[in-house]
Amino acid sequence: MTVIATVGALGSQQIKSCALTAHETIRVTPTGFPYDRGFIVVDERGVMVTQRKCRVGVNKEIRVEGIPGMCFIRTRVEKNELVLQAPNMRVLRAPIHGAVNQAFLTMVWGRPCMAQEFSREASSWINAYLTSKKCGGKSTYRLVKVVDSEDSLSFADRQPLLFISQASIDLLNQKIREDSTIEDKTPVSANVFRANGILTGCTAHAEDYFTHFTINGVRYVVKDWCDRCTMISINQATGRWDRRVTHILKTYQVFSGSSRILFGIYVWPLDVGEISVGDPLII
Repeated sequence: MTVIATVGALGSQQIKSCALTAHETIRVTPTGFPYDRGFIVVDERGVMVTQRKCRVGVNKEIRVEGIPGMCFIRTRVEKNELVLQAPNMRVLRAPIHGAVNQAFLTMVWGRPCMAQEFSREASSWINAYLTSKKCGGKSTYRLVKVVDSEDSLSFADRQPLLFISQASIDLLNQKIREDSTIEDKTPVSANVFRANGILTGCTAHAEDYFTHFTINGVRYVVKDWCDRCTMISINQATGRWDRRVTHILKTYQVFSGSSRILFGIYVWPLDVGEISVGDPLII
């Protein structure tokens, strides 16, 4: 067995598409980190809302507005309560085990998921913030949780966890600095990539070649590369668009024969355990 990398940072997003919560140590199970993307915001149609605008549905017939201001919503789970914070909003603590109204079917990028409103107060808080001048939302919004089931994967896109190396991000920033057509040389922050784990101590894109690894006794299987959407172009500190990211990644991280940007890896834990910053990644 060989140490290939080290866990440099850990994060989760209790509400999908909101700010990442940093962790020094966190429990890991075959469904990922506790409460990671366990909640989503839906509009009056029951359609998931994120920072980016898009089209969903079988034939992409449903237009969904994007609300970049969701990046300012900070969350954490404490004692079975979801704690919500945002600029100019009171801190809200909402019990997460309640149930309001009937469960309903929603979609996460084509994957059907059962969702249920759990707190009218939390939904009222989310609606007030997203319809404020800062966010400009034009619907009525609710906060919903994933309905527990044996095969529940929360509201994750495709796999429980997403890892990426800091060296890959550093290479992107190097290419930005070297591109004469780009005036803004400010480094791109790792948080735009929404990773659960940032790996250090390995070369750029070494993770692209991982098939399996072990961290603190927990085995992980690499399932796929992460196919990136336009959300990586939203600066998570400002909520503003930063098109440098996709502009540069398209020059060297596009899947052969398509326009898909691949950056980071989807992984599936096989065991129950813990992961901590500083843990070695062993192959």
